[in-house]
Amino acid sequence: MQKKVDSLLEIKIFTDRSAIDRKVGVAAVMYRRGKSAPSRVLRYHLGSTAKYTSFKAEAVGAIMGIWMIRSEHIAGHLPISVLTDSQAFIK
Repeated sequence: MQKKVDSLLEIKIFTDRSAIDRKVGVAAVMYRRGKSAPSRVLRYHLGSTAKYTSFKAEAVGAIMGIWMIRSEHIAGHLPISVLTDSQAFIK
């Protein structure tokens, strides 16, 4: 069933955050159906782990994914999925 749903999606956007050396960054990556390389990648350095929590970073990543959808003018026109591994943000 999941493969059938995946095959119908025109756009998939993956978001995630990363922290290394006390610095936090986020990324959003857009893939179009049938393409193995990403069609768009956004990265952003937020700042120190003392200032930016994991939740805040994941939220920024999700916002970047939504911004991709808006800037491509595809909302409401194509089947889209935004994927994140942040349980806190999903709730």
